[in-house]
Amino acid sequence: MTVSDFDRDGDLDLIAIDSSHIHFCSSQCRDSDNPENGFVEIQLVGYTVKPGEQNSDKRTNHINLGGMLELKSGPRYQAKVVLGPVTHFGLGAGQHADLIRVLWTNGIPTNVVDPVPDEPICIEQKLHGSCPYLYTWNGERFVFTTDLLWNAPLGLKFAETVIAPWRNGNISRLMAIT
Repeated sequence: MTVSDFDRDGDLDLIAIDSSHIHFCSSQCRDSDNPENGFVEIQLVGYTVKPGEQNSDKRTNHINLGGMLELKSGPRYQAKVVLGPVTHFGLGAGQHADLIRVLWTNGIPTNVVDPVPDEPICIEQKLHGSCPYLYTWNGERFVFTTDLLWNAPLGLKFAETVIAPWRNGNISRLMAIT
């Protein structure tokens, strides 16, 4: 079985296949006075190979499988774990989305403000630098001192109350400089 908006009417439909038949079940729970239900369908494209390189950097998967999508629409909030190539959010009659937030599996978020409803949306992952660098003045010129967050994006959460650690050695080196 699989669930998707096959007839593009904003409602999720079901297709089931058994040994001899294909069964299609379309949602019949529609408001006859307002038959248009808004929706947003999001497809994510994560880069596993940096432009100009040949090998995968293994920082993410190409559809963000296991990542998080969040949608804000007026006072309503929806969150879904990415389980396949397309993620569907229902908006209801006459609604639109204010914000879509992608939390990629590498911990870096991407926001889309005021997305167009009722059309597929493809969000590409933008590759960012690995970490912020600290340069200090050595009396003659600025020189590289340290990378500040070598192992995680700033504020990366492992769980609700667990934030990824930073490298304490950098703090000691910074304190020695000042």
